[in-house]
Amino acid sequence: MDFLYRNLNHCILNTRNYIWLILFLIAAGLYAVDLWHPVDRLLWREADVASIARNFDRDGMNILEPRIDWRGDGPGFAEMEFPAYPWMIAVMYKIFGQYDIIGRFLSYLFSLLSLLVFFKMARSWLEPPASYIAALFFVFSPLIVQISNNVRPEPFMLLLDFLAIYFFVLWKDSNSWKHLIIASIATSLAILAKISNLYIGILFLFILLQKKGLRSFSDYRIYVFGFIALLPPILWYVHAKGYWLDYGNSLGLSNEYHWIGWDFFTDIYSIKGLFFNELFFVFMPVGIVVVLFGLFSKQFKNSQIRQYAFFWLVSVYIYYVLTIRTTADLWSIYYHSVSVAPIALLFGMGINRILKIENEKVLYGLLYSTVAVVLILTVVTSLWYIRPPYMGENMQLLVFAICLAFIGLIFLIRIWDIAKLRFLKNKLPLLLASFLVFTTLAYQAYKISEIYKLAKPAIYYTECVDNLRTIIPDNSLILVSGGKCFDRTGYPLAHNSPYFFYWLDKKGFNICVEDQSIKKIEEFSIRGAQYFIAEEGQLEGKDGFEKEMRMQYPVLYEGPGLVLFDIR
Repeated sequence: MDFLYRNLNHCILNTRNYIWLILFLIAAGLYAVDLWHPVDRLLWREADVASIARNFDRDGMNILEPRIDWRGDGPGFAEMEFPAYPWMIAVMYKIFGQYDIIGRFLSYLFSLLSLLVFFKMARSWLEPPASYIAALFFVFSPLIVQISNNVRPEPFMLLLDFLAIYFFVLWKDSNSWKHLIIASIATSLAILAKISNLYIGILFLFILLQKKGLRSFSDYRIYVFGFIALLPPILWYVHAKGYWLDYGNSLGLSNEYHWIGWDFFTDIYSIKGLFFNELFFVFMPVGIVVVLFGLFSKQFKNSQIRQYAFFWLVSVYIYYVLTIRTTADLWSIYYHSVSVAPIALLFGMGINRILKIENEKVLYGLLYSTVAVVLILTVVTSLWYIRPPYMGENMQLLVFAICLAFIGLIFLIRIWDIAKLRFLKNKLPLLLASFLVFTTLAYQAYKISEIYKLAKPAIYYTECVDNLRTIIPDNSLILVSGGKCFDRTGYPLAHNSPYFFYWLDKKGFNICVEDQSIKKIEEFSIRGAQYFIAEEGQLEGKDGFEKEMRMQYPVLYEGPGLVLFDIR
């Protein structure tokens, strides 16, 4: 009997390992779908990171001196997060040559490593099948898929986030110095990779207070942790601030205002934007019912996973609210990737709770509330005119069809005494859990397909860049259209558009929409700008400016949505 038990247990463990392997292979394939294209889209962060990596390779590998291309007539030193990621790309350039795929492959590798750490957290904190469901939710998250091979620091940042949180929890449970040191180093690197990762400190504060209250601060190891975690970021960001003060170059740190203001309480735009970004890109909207059900379930009131994941999510939302001028905008949706992991864990926990429901009234109440929430949200998204970026017409019809079909099935099981359906009454928790998981995965798959549909090379790249290269001589300084100088509430925006600089391998200046004028063009010309690449969409932002430009300066080239002026 012992032999049989051991073999059976071994088979179960092996089966579980195969499930994790299958999930990993699915993710590896999914994240590789868009891996092979160059930096060819209108993504300012990708172009900036790629240009900084190229400048490291060409101008010197001093990691403390990141240089951007829209440097004007200066050396290009820029305030930014610690440039470990573009520096690693530059190291690979030294070995293999300058290929855009290198940056994507590095992000892809970091995405897979962060996935493994998340799997470890899910296995440690959740029992099956909740751990598998959480992993499935994370693997198919459209935000995680979207950033998985982007040339941007988010995949590297998530890996460091997960390592910091996982080892901090291990240290809390074990009091091991090894875990404390690993957690502090990972935290330091995470904040260096992205200053927004300071939210991790809020999470750690919650965990410490939950364990011992204020007595936690009598442990000197907390101060050792804080010293290791915070000293390098403080030194770096003070150093980087000097580049902003000396040269006026910043990658969104000092040249954009992110913070909450009094208008948050009077303007629904920010609240609505933040809510819908989370609902439609992270929760997937059925997931919000599952997560709330798990959170407020008495059975899980004192569970560690509930506390860890809930504290994690609250910390992230504090960060989102404090920086709501950025996180409420649709363009910044990738900022919300940091909330996917805690929501995935809570989703898995909620499904596990549903599978254990014994009270039939609770089961039906949850079902009807889920369907009601989905249908209401579907209608609201249409009435508020936000359907295009969130939910297409076909998806609305699919949601209605799935909800109505499931209501019909439950009605048959509950009302009609049909022999073939009677046995399903005992399977209602499984049916409901399957319905919720299926609808969530279906919506995630839809969002992923939308991401891939929109992931096309910019028409400027495919139609214009080759022509511009033949017209603009080497070593020429160019002036390029930027975005708006100010947001809708009058606060400054990081308006720089770096993609033309990267594609053409040129240096030069950006001009924001509100600054567009003949006088300003003349000032840039005096500083050395020779050609003005003007996006027609930005020219239209200033009435009469394009007409004046055409009267005063020769047009050398016109392409789809673009005009090249000679301003020498």
